[in-house]
Amino acid sequence: MTVLEARDRVGGRAWTLRDFADGRPVEAGAMMIHGSEASIHKWAGEFGLEVRRTPSFRGGRIFYGGRLQSTVGFVLHGLSRIRTAIQMERTLPRAIERYHGPDMSLRDFLASQKATPLAKEFTARTYGSIDAAEPEELSVRGLAEESNVATGGLPWANYQVSEGIEEIAVRRAKELGDRVLLRRRVTRIEWSGPRVRVQAESPTGDERYEADAVVVTVPLGVLKAGDIAFDPPLPEAKRQAIEALGYGHVNKVLLLFDEAARATPLGKAVFLARMEGDWYFMPYHGVRDGPVVLEGFIGGRRAKEIAGRPEREVVEQIVRLLEEMIPGFDVRGHLKAARVIDWSSDPLSRGGYSFPAIGGGIEVRRRLAEPLGGVLFFAGEATHFEGEHATLHGALDSGERAARELLAARRAHERTPDGN
Repeated sequence: MTVLEARDRVGGRAWTLRDFADGRPVEAGAMMIHGSEASIHKWAGEFGLEVRRTPSFRGGRIFYGGRLQSTVGFVLHGLSRIRTAIQMERTLPRAIERYHGPDMSLRDFLASQKATPLAKEFTARTYGSIDAAEPEELSVRGLAEESNVATGGLPWANYQVSEGIEEIAVRRAKELGDRVLLRRRVTRIEWSGPRVRVQAESPTGDERYEADAVVVTVPLGVLKAGDIAFDPPLPEAKRQAIEALGYGHVNKVLLLFDEAARATPLGKAVFLARMEGDWYFMPYHGVRDGPVVLEGFIGGRRAKEIAGRPEREVVEQIVRLLEEMIPGFDVRGHLKAARVIDWSSDPLSRGGYSFPAIGGGIEVRRRLAEPLGGVLFFAGEATHFEGEHATLHGALDSGERAARELLAARRAHERTPDGN
């Protein structure tokens, strides 16, 4: 077995920085395990990694009405706000899960529901942030399908890997040794003959590989862009599946502050959130002697707005937003380091992760995952058709599924009269 990895590291969109906060791990990409039943817990346990549950939603602050409010205070601000909270947490999510009608956008569906305008807007932004898409892009039928087959729904219990989430990939790769080849960007796959031929760019020029079968694990954005040429071309059903699924945008803004920030919401809150869909998480909240780090999770339209822009401009914009949220605190003066991770402009990812677009639900994911000719197999979070798309464990589970399919195809070949 040979693994061709386009980057100079393993992990893909799971990337842990160790040079940003005095050697403490900070997540530049995926940052949480969603749910206590996620299969990735077994991988972490196998490698002896520490997994800790993140503080609850109640520890966050929401910027609304021109000021930061605790989540509890936000909910208990009068009877109308309590009604809104119930609709946000129960009524509207349940209505989405039970939807069986013709496909429509989440925005249009919420407009048809009896709920307060704030409940509708907050629900739209919550689903949009989770799926890295705008509410008008999201399919309500797709959300319903996936919520009804998922192992766990909202709200999740979230977990962090203390050593860094990338460490799971790093330790697995060590077991494979020199079979993992870095900086090999696949550009062409020929799959019509008895052997699959793969062409890849390497630091020393083009390289060619041959194999009995290939598992394609590149992000959906790379497939949408046509960055890999398939010969013969992929079947129409496969190409339609690639086009029908949505592919969302998420970019990260990392900020490191000095000790003075610990006395502000930057050090005290679990997260800060804006109604526009920005989320700012404090990964070291409650960790003794942990740095004051903020991980900005910018999704959907906002991610596209900052994509490709100079890092200085993006940081300046985020600093201004934080100064608006925390009046009286010199955010800029206490900022020690900043970094923008532009996944949208990264040619090896071209965005964040998949989402259910209108016309792109569970069955479309099945078509994307379907093997071809007993030699081409497909994995990655976008191919997960049991409700765990856009997650690390969904990506890992899809890889195990593709491996089972490959082994089954090989056994079937060996049973045929002309099998070797």
